Amino acid sequence: MKGVLFLCVANSARSQMAEGIARRLLPAEVRVWSVGSHPTSVRPEVARLAAFREVRDELRNRIERLAVQSDRRGEPR
Repeated sequence: MKGVLFLCVANSARSQMAEGIARRLLPAEVRVWSVGSHPTSVRPEVARLAAFREVRDELRNRIERLAVQSDRRGEPR
């Protein structure tokens, strides 16, 4: 088993983001963790960034689907 561990003090911001990025970029068989030696709660900025990323990705997927549908009908984009 392969794995990546992000270790920091609070585990409240950068290590959480690094874990999320690694999970998206690495193959599914690679396990990813983030931990802190004195963990605190996740900072609100990180939660907002994660929510923004999900909305951005969903919008990008919808735009790409609309563009493909438009191309299939021969309509200009």
